[in-house]
Amino acid sequence: MKKLVFFLGGADAEMVEISKVLAQSGAEIHNAGLGWGAAASVYAAEISAVAAAGGVPVLVELNTDIDLPEGVILVDHHGDRSSEPASILQVLSLLGLEPNRWQQLIAANDSGYIPAMVEMGATSEEVAAVRLADRSAQGITPEQEEAAEAAIAGREVAGRLTVVHLPHSKCATVTDRLFGQYDQLLVLSGDGEVNFYGDGQLCSVLKESFDGWNGGSGLAQKGGSAFWGGYPNHAEIEAFIKYAFGEKFVNLTPHMLRLNDGRVLIPAAPAPRVAASFSEFDAADGITEQKFGEITGLPEPQAGKFLVVSGMLLTALAGSRRDVVAPATGHPDVVRENGQIVSVPGFTR
Repeated sequence: MKKLVFFLGGADAEMVEISKVLAQSGAEIHNAGLGWGAAASVYAAEISAVAAAGGVPVLVELNTDIDLPEGVILVDHHGDRSSEPASILQVLSLLGLEPNRWQQLIAANDSGYIPAMVEMGATSEEVAAVRLADRSAQGITPEQEEAAEAAIAGREVAGRLTVVHLPHSKCATVTDRLFGQYDQLLVLSGDGEVNFYGDGQLCSVLKESFDGWNGGSGLAQKGGSAFWGGYPNHAEIEAFIKYAFGEKFVNLTPHMLRLNDGRVLIPAAPAPRVAASFSEFDAADGITEQKFGEITGLPEPQAGKFLVVSGMLLTALAGSRRDVVAPATGHPDVVRENGQIVSVPGFTR
């Protein structure tokens, strides 16, 4: 059997465990201490030398940005290989070894974060230990951990949105600790970075409006789980996101609403409904009369806020609620594309 020689990618808890397992098995390892997004070109000369000597290079989570010799083994479980076992499990298989409990937890964490560990029956102590190991492997210091705890203690909760002011941008120190405790999360870091975790539609809008990066399985989806990050002005991005989640206007329509100035409103709750009935059609003219009935699901007035509903529901209210408005879809300044309304200039009573 040809000798396997391992070349390691970016550091995290999984890569640390892979390195440990390989060292214990006596395998030859090349580890340049790389970060996420590590590329095979860093090891180009060594990979060629191993192949020329008759060995088999095994590239673990390295982007293939160079031409590789025939017979190279690629170990990964990200991107288009996300359906495959975690890299630690692939490496153990190559070595003919079975994973222990810790390695199973590491694999679950790397494949599906905390939910995957919980699904396999991990205790809260095991989850905390794995996440701490992962953060430590990524270079997060005890001082940064302490700073995160202080930032979380001082967090602001504004409706659905939790806002944390973090001295550094190691956001895992916050997201790990608050997992399951927030709906939408905005982290404003002292080095200028901003990260948002929440609604998939809003994450797409943030990328359009403020550049940066985004991703997640629910990206662009209403209510989907996604993330966005960038380096915008902190006051501007905080105001934008707070507005989106109903700081002044609460969106009670089924759809995201976009204003001409670029701001958006994310749906806040199930839309209220109004019953309607119709008379018989007039035999002569074919006209029916519509009458509105009971309105259900409309919240009581909220101090300092307007409730945004559909035009039909606003009509049914007949001016009885001054706090209820509708998108001004009939205004001449409405923006249309291909005949469809894209954004509105504001709201109407």
